[in-house]
Amino acid sequence: MVRLISGRRRFGMQICCDESGGKEKNSFIVSAVRGDAGEIVRAVKKMKRAARINGEMHGFQLEMWQIERIFGVLGNHPEALAVSVACGREDLVGGFAMGALEEPDLWGEMVTESCLPLYDARVRIIVPDRPRYKASVCEVIQARIAVDIARRTGLPPVPVSWADSQRSPGVQIADVISNTVWRSRQNVPEAPRCRQLLEEAQARGQVTVRLLELVERRPEWIGQILAMQEG
Repeated sequence: MVRLISGRRRFGMQICCDESGGKEKNSFIVSAVRGDAGEIVRAVKKMKRAARINGEMHGFQLEMWQIERIFGVLGNHPEALAVSVACGREDLVGGFAMGALEEPDLWGEMVTESCLPLYDARVRIIVPDRPRYKASVCEVIQARIAVDIARRTGLPPVPVSWADSQRSPGVQIADVISNTVWRSRQNVPEAPRCRQLLEEAQARGQVTVRLLELVERRPEWIGQILAMQEG
């Protein structure tokens, strides 16, 4: 059974995830945001006031001045940490993944990779936005994410429950960050400013943007190329 949660329930420390772009586009971004549920609720209220938003924050609907104000509020909440995983057709691993993996598998791996650096013993739940795939596929991904994160961190597993983004403030922050990363990688007028905001957030240790690694699922030849590049 696919579980759906809302932001009205409190789970202490949580990791919330959302995406931008997709396999059918030139870039696919998944972002994870970790924070205390209550603190995230308060931060999003401030973000909406600062950006003059009524209702849900949707990254793709925001003007640049609104993104700037949201990142300004985010900077005043250093307890909220985020990791974005980017997959692009022009990237070595990303290009392979977009061609070789079905989108649900790719999405699940990207959620896992974005959560791994944020996952510790304080986390009580992982809350991705409800994906658009059919329920049977979602159930398989849901179980895989929980098992993979626990195995790769050596920590006990926690529940993975889909969110109603309208009621999940953490997912809305992840949505804005994902869309900002996506814009930063496009040929659009706001790309330089988006890159600057992300660089500033990374400099203060709050947001990390990294390329998809696909360590456990990439072919050996890709690992050899990456090793040569690092050497």
